[in-house]
Amino acid sequence: MGLLDKLFGREQDEEDAGPFDVESFSELNRYLKDNRCVVVEFWMRGCSPCKAMDAIVKRLAKEYRGKVMFLKSHFRTEIADKYKVKSVPTFLLFVDGKVRKKKRGAMSYEAFKNWMSGCVR
Repeated sequence: MGLLDKLFGREQDEEDAGPFDVESFSELNRYLKDNRCVVVEFWMRGCSPCKAMDAIVKRLAKEYRGKVMFLKSHFRTEIADKYKVKSVPTFLLFVDGKVRKKKRGAMSYEAFKNWMSGCVR
């Protein structure tokens, strides 16, 4: 679902659980304000580990729909600069608007779920 769909309350379908692209602080801040738990993946085109994480992130986005918001941000954004992202993939876990965890590199499905533990009530 795009930002306009979210703003206008259009329903998400099963295919559209995320992750959603975010490129600016204003976009990120809207998601952080509206969601208790947010995972941001920093990626780059041509990154094999990033590509390997796609299916895992999409699966988790569907599984945790309504509980965790999954976002993607390119490695070369102001968001990546602010959070000192130096390699891809890098994942940030925000809880109540604050970074609680940071993880560099690919993870298995189970490792990712464990990494997110404590986020979902």
